[in-house]
Amino acid sequence: MRNSISFFRSLITHNLIAFLLLFSIIYFLGYTYITHLLLELSSIFISFIIFIVLIALPSAERTPFFQVIGTIFLSSGILDIPHAIFYPGFPGVSNPSLSVTYWMFARFIQSLGMFLAIFHLKHKNMDKKFELLTFLFPLFSIFIIFIIKYFPKDVFYIESLGTTNLKSILEIVYTLLFFIFGIKSKNNPYLFLGGIMFALSEISFIRYISPFTWSLWLGHIFKTLGIFNIAFYILTNYIYNPLMDYKALNEKYKIEWERLNETILKIIETQNKVLEVLNKALNCKDRDGLIKVIVDFFEKEGVRISLFYKKKHIYSSFSHVSDTIEDYDSKEYSKIERNDIIVFLENKDEIISKIYKLFILSLFSIFENVNYINMLEKIEKERKEFIKNVSHEFRNPLFVVLGQAQLLKKAFYNSPEKIKDIAEQIEISSKRISDLVDKLLKVGEEDGKDSHR
Repeated sequence: MRNSISFFRSLITHNLIAFLLLFSIIYFLGYTYITHLLLELSSIFISFIIFIVLIALPSAERTPFFQVIGTIFLSSGILDIPHAIFYPGFPGVSNPSLSVTYWMFARFIQSLGMFLAIFHLKHKNMDKKFELLTFLFPLFSIFIIFIIKYFPKDVFYIESLGTTNLKSILEIVYTLLFFIFGIKSKNNPYLFLGGIMFALSEISFIRYISPFTWSLWLGHIFKTLGIFNIAFYILTNYIYNPLMDYKALNEKYKIEWERLNETILKIIETQNKVLEVLNKALNCKDRDGLIKVIVDFFEKEGVRISLFYKKKHIYSSFSHVSDTIEDYDSKEYSKIERNDIIVFLENKDEIISKIYKLFILSLFSIFENVNYINMLEKIEKERKEFIKNVSHEFRNPLFVVLGQAQLLKKAFYNSPEKIKDIAEQIEISSKRISDLVDKLLKVGEEDGKDSHR
């Protein structure tokens, strides 16, 4: 409601300012052909602007209504040029009767055209045949200029006597046509006011004796205001408003672009940080080192996370948090799980969160690799220890066998009892070696079974 009141205030204010401006021009310049020429030239200029704007509209927006309005204002503007030139007082070519004749034809095209246009106001689709048909208006105006010399004189105006009855009747008809245009377009204030102003203009021209009476000048003011309102409607809706919309869209997309640019820079920055931390993580040798990498990174980034290892809570980047996995809300946190590690990551920026998830999954892979390396190192250590122990176990009985064998070879002992004792020692050591070999074979078989599982 307030917007409507403000709009009508603005509309009345614009028309009042224009009226006072035109009245001031007439008052200070006087009732002369120069004043008339200025008024007519301004009307002609605005009429041509209306035509250019409407014809230049994209075909999707150039409706039958605008097509008719554009061509009739071009047509009336064409005839208003000789009307202004032959106006009384113009040096060398002054011809009041001819000037009035041009005026009557111009107003005939304008009033009839606006009357026809208003019945196409709600039509949206432009027919090519209709479009070509509307250009008969300006062609008719040009045709009138060439045949006007054959038109009977004093049909509309007789010098010293004033306007004829025919002119008065036609002016009343024009008034009605303009008035109908205004009433039919009452939902649009500018079109409504334009039609009413044209109607008031025609009323001022119904009867006059001299072309310099105050009513005639008032008529010119109303006519100019009528064109002004039609032009204001067209320029506002198809020049000013689109420019403002473009400006608003430009500002909007500028802001969106700045946001997008900030997001891209943030993504690149986050990716670089993640890659840097992953390089550090590759050098970690144990689980504790990796967890420290995660903790340091997310604390620095200010991201809320919680870590669980074998369902045991081992770290949170914020206080007052539950140490139970089930208490974490899936809407607030993303759950990332791999083997024995579970990470709850706070859901924030969607893209950045995805980068963090990939980062954590990469750390999982590194963690698994570290575990695998640790396991291999442990196996290698156990293998070396096992070889050492086995070597020691083999060495003792072998030394016994080898030593006693050498003694026997050199016939160091001659006593049968002593030889028998040495043979028993060799037998015991050999059995021990045999047992060790059996155990090694069994270990080998078990390893072979494990590798096939």
